[in-house]
Amino acid sequence: MIHTFAAIYIGSYEVSIKIFEISGKKKIRDIDYIRSRIELGRDAYSKGSIGYELVEALCDTLAEYKKIMDGYRVDSYEAYAAAALRNAENELFILDQIRIRTGLTVHVLSNSEHRFISYKSVAMRSEFEELIKTGAAVVDVGGGTTGISILKDGKVIFTADEPTGGTHMTLVLAGSLGCSFEEAERIKKDPKQEMLVFPVVKPVIEKMAAIVARFIEGYDVDVIYVVGGACSFKKFESVFEKETGVKTIKPKEPLLVTPLGIAMNCNKQ
Repeated sequence: MIHTFAAIYIGSYEVSIKIFEISGKKKIRDIDYIRSRIELGRDAYSKGSIGYELVEALCDTLAEYKKIMDGYRVDSYEAYAAAALRNAENELFILDQIRIRTGLTVHVLSNSEHRFISYKSVAMRSEFEELIKTGAAVVDVGGGTTGISILKDGKVIFTADEPTGGTHMTLVLAGSLGCSFEEAERIKKDPKQEMLVFPVVKPVIEKMAAIVARFIEGYDVDVIYVVGGACSFKKFESVFEKETGVKTIKPKEPLLVTPLGIAMNCNKQ
């Protein structure tokens, strides 16, 4: 029996919906994927709360996603939000507005839940089960934090979070270019600007890798999987590999990891 499922993810700088067809264990086919740029982290990380205009944009976008779900005749959905909404002082107000205006219920992920969702998506890789018999780490580079999970014999044996992520890259870039945070974020996200951006943010990536190297010390880790939008740079994994001395793998589309993990979690349930 085919089950149509929608995964909605509210990130620090983007909101996305991905529609899947699920038919049995790990048999997941993606049908549609839509991303909308809404910079919730711009307010959450600098002001501590999310402003009215961004809340309006978020609700309007989610209302459109609801129409898309209706068009696909979705059987069920999960809507998750991460650090930006979790760190906002007006989190409960925003969740209430979403529920009233769209009918959608959003679950705000804790750090550990977010790490688990990332792990679920990486577990889709054909070689993953073999690799975690010896030892592997999943590193999720988000907007505000970097989370790490160490796995062995199919079990998570260590987790940690560090307050370093894509936002810190943007701050460094803004300082280097002498521009606003918003402009630096736009430049950072533009693939055409990567040759300009990467040398500037490389020290931040090296710091992330050094943190991960410290955490995995003493564990048998043969491979590191890096996921999350902030690791989209072409040379991101090579910096990690050089700093940690451990083979580092990045999915083809690291931004898709969270929606896939949501679908995988639904499939297990």
